[in-house]
Amino acid sequence: YTVTYTIAAAGGCAQVQATASVTITAAPSATISYAGSPLCTSVSSVSVNRTGTSGGTYSASPSGLSLSSSTGTITPGSSSAGAYTVTYTIAAAGGCAQVQTTASVTITAQTTWYADADADGAGDPATSVTACVQPSGYVANANDGCPSDGLKTGPGACG
Repeated sequence: YTVTYTIAAAGGCAQVQATASVTITAAPSATISYAGSPLCTSVSSVSVNRTGTSGGTYSASPSGLSLSSSTGTITPGSSSAGAYTVTYTIAAAGGCAQVQTTASVTITAQTTWYADADADGAGDPATSVTACVQPSGYVANANDGCPSDGLKTGPGACG
């Protein structure tokens, strides 16, 4: 836009005019999110869902999250288990202030789960799977010394 300011001639003085160019810049804005949180350490990578202004940088706190500062991609397999805040920062430019938006992400470590075929709460040390979420029919302990003993007197107590 071109803005012209005019002071009318008066008191023996001539008219004065000043012109200036004004650029109006749209304020940057963005939102970010990550699908599937909590994310298991067995997942290879997770892309950010960003809407709005591009060109910002990504950071995380606390430390321990494997995060690309330029793309926002998270690598859970090389991250430490825990809760993180990812921040997307758009630098100040064109007369607009810096803008930040955040998303929460949780990384969950895999656990070894043991089959509990007889549902006594004690797992079979010979039959296990590794997963972030407990599978049905599995427990987190390997305390069943006799998983197929029909005469056992209690959980893991052979008959």
